[in-house]
Amino acid sequence: MPADRSRAGRSPEASTPAEAHCARFADLDRASLDPVHFSGPPERCDARGKPIAGQRFFGDCEFPGQGGWGYACPACIADLGLRFGWGQGQLYRRTDEAEPRWRMVAGFPPADTSG
Repeated sequence: MPADRSRAGRSPEASTPAEAHCARFADLDRASLDPVHFSGPPERCDARGKPIAGQRFFGDCEFPGQGGWGYACPACIADLGLRFGWGQGQLYRRTDEAEPRWRMVAGFPPADTSG
C-alpha cells in the first residue's frame, strides 16, 4: 500500500466502484518522482475481453493460479483480487493530458537502499 494514503485514495474521477478500488492502490506522489509510462495501452482486458480504452486504470498483472501475466481492466482487478508490487503487477492510470498517457501509479521497483 502507498505510504501517503491521503493522496492515494483521493480520486474524484473514479466513477465506478472498480475504479475506486484501483485508486486505493495508487501512490501519486511516488509516481511523480520518476514518471514511468506504458508504451501504447493494450486494447482489451485479457481476463474478460473488455476494452481498455475509456478506462481510468488498467493493470499489467500476474493472474494467480492461471500461470501467467496479462492486462486487466478495473472490474477484473477488483473481482479477481489482483495485486500490485514488484513481481506481482503494475497499475497504470490514464493522465489528463491533451494526449493521454498511462502512468505507473503502483507496483514500483524496490527502492535502492545500497547507497
